[in-house]
This record gives sequence, structure tokens and C-alpha cells, in this order.
Amino acid sequence: VSGKRVGLTYFALNEDNEYLQDVNVRKAIQMAINREKILEDLYHGEGIIENGIIATGVWGHNPDLQAIEYDPEGAKALLTEAGYAENEITFELALDSSADTTTQMVYQQIQQDLAAIGIKAEIKSYDESAWLELRMSGEMESYVATWTMDYNDPANIMATFFGSETNTANRSLNYDNTEVMQRVSDASRIVDDDERMAEYQALEEQLVVEDAVWVPMYEKTHLFALGDNIESFVPHWAGFTNFFIRDVVM
Repeated sequence: VSGKRVGLTYFALNEDNEYLQDVNVRKAIQMAINREKILEDLYHGEGIIENGIIATGVWGHNPDLQAIEYDPEGAKALLTEAGYAENEITFELALDSSADTTTQMVYQQIQQDLAAIGIKAEIKSYDESAWLELRMSGEMESYVATWTMDYNDPANIMATFFGSETNTANRSLNYDNTEVMQRVSDASRIVDDDERMAEYQALEEQLVVEDAVWVPMYEKTHLFALGDNIESFVPHWAGFTNFFIRDVVM
């Protein structure tokens, strides 16, 4: 039995880093990551590529958002045009040591993809409590994580990550466009659904396409194996069924 993990895996970039504060570097990183290869090789294609913040299955998702194309040559050209020498750009990829083996392999693939465009990213492992503490301090330079929706509304993810300076710092993003953050905060109070959706989609385009705040990766399919004693099972709409089990008929 399968169900969607409604949300997305993302590669977060800390704009306090001397290199990651340059939007050209962040855009080059977006172009350098072979997301399709990661999804196919490490997850057997069980998922879909995401290009933004509001994932497939979430109210307000924009299927027409500009796709991020895998283009390592274009990424290298962008870095050269921005004045960076090969291997000049360095930053840390922070890994939670409790992460599963597949996630660790995702880090390795990202590291290889970045090396291919002349960026040196060192994978450093932290125990879970130290990883969380570092991330919440705002000083984690980059990391990979997955957000699963708590409720089906863009505010759940948009406000959590980009609704205030404190929120972006707690996620070690340190995005600095206060005007956009205020708009994200205000959007949840728009009463008209069409107007609210349009605002969220405009903000998503600003954040991901224009400002390249992170690399959206993919939405994974959640697979379940049922024993012979199970008559039926309905996965939780957002994929929380690994945390608790319900709707099981035996």
C-alpha cells in the first residue's frame, strides 16, 4: 500500500555564509543538484520532483512554477561570471548522525554534484541533539531535511520557514528580505481564497525562483507492507502513519 508524504525534502542554504549570501551561488547550487538521479537511484523513483515550497497535494500548489533544470555547465558558467575561482566556495553539509543510510547517501550525492561545479562541501556528522541545537542557533551552513504537512494549507510551511526573521534563523536559513517575510505573515489573514492562493504563489516564486532560498528536492512516496492478518489499511493523508497507526482493519 502506498501513500504520498505530503510535503517535501529540501536542501537548506544559510545566507549568513559568506558564499551562500550570494544569490548567484545559490542559483548555481540549484542547477547543480541532479535531483532526478537521487530520486531514481536512491528511492527507486518512488516520488516526484518538487520545484518550490508548496508541494504537490497541498492547497495552493502551483504546477506551473518554473522548473529548476539540472545544468551543471550552466552552474559553472554562472559561478565564473560571478567571479569565483574553482574550489574557492566552501561550506559545511551538516548531517544528523541518526539519519538513515539512504539520507546519508543523498548527502554524498549532493557533495559530488557540488564538486562537479567546483564547490567544496564537507560533510560533518553531528549527533541528533547537537544537530538540532546547531540548526536552531542559525549557524548551520547547509543541511537536508524533510517537512511533512501538519495541515493542508500553505501557511503551515510558508510561515514556519519564512514568516519572520526568527523563523528563518531557527531553520538556519537567515533569509533577509523583511518585506517578503511580512507578506508571508500577512497572507494567512487574507479571507478570499483566490486572493490568498495568488499571494502565496507569488511569494513562492520570489523565494525560490528569484531569491533561490533553498533547493527543493522531491516528495517521497510512503510504502507500507501489510501482513496477511490485515484486511485493509488507509494511510494518513500527509504520510504521518510512521508515527502512529490508525484505520487498520484486521
